[in-house]
Amino acid sequence: MPDTTNITYMAIDRDTDAHYRESELWRAQGVGACRVDSMTEGIIKAISNQFLYIAINADTVDYAPTLHILRDVTHDPILIGTHNFSVQAQTQALRNGADFYGKFGRERENMDAALATIRRVSERAMQGEHMPLLPLIGGDIILSQLYRCVFVRGIEVTLHKKEFDILQYLMANNGRVIPHIQLLQKVWGEDFGEYDTEVLWRTINRLRGKLSRISTNGWDIKVERGVGYKFSS
Repeated sequence: MPDTTNITYMAIDRDTDAHYRESELWRAQGVGACRVDSMTEGIIKAISNQFLYIAINADTVDYAPTLHILRDVTHDPILIGTHNFSVQAQTQALRNGADFYGKFGRERENMDAALATIRRVSERAMQGEHMPLLPLIGGDIILSQLYRCVFVRGIEVTLHKKEFDILQYLMANNGRVIPHIQLLQKVWGEDFGEYDTEVLWRTINRLRGKLSRISTNGWDIKVERGVGYKFSS
């Protein structure tokens, strides 16, 4: 058993009853627990915290689209459990960064599987490893700078290059008003004309429409008339 002083594991799980039973077993060993309902919340916590391990309940959480992003922001062991095991799902999960994918057993069996995985990955060499560009997160939106992809509520949204570049720059400057000219220079370079603010406006309208078709929760792209645009979350 590892040194458990002030150690916590994180569960990404909507099943509060199952999480409670599992966490009680760990608490008896001196390990705390926290739970989140979604991959977005899990990624946010994983960026700023270190956990003994991260457990995902594949039966209650749609983890697959953003698992690779979670993998990129943490070195913590990622374990995925399910009652509906399949080799295909296991293979895909392991390819996308999970350290373990298996069928749920009794709580004690789950704990033993977690400990075995933690021991296996604890020897992972850290020297020479560099964290990639962290994802940008605002409300329901996750933008992966590494993979150049955008997810809203776990659903991937297809964006054209300039739509992606605009969103990336606005999210990187969350809460700041970006003047039209600054945004045009960043996305179009020096290759823009006097009247291209109209092109920018149409591009941002298309971008906003694609994102808001799925969700408007916790984010907004605001027009500051005569000045520019602001992403806020």
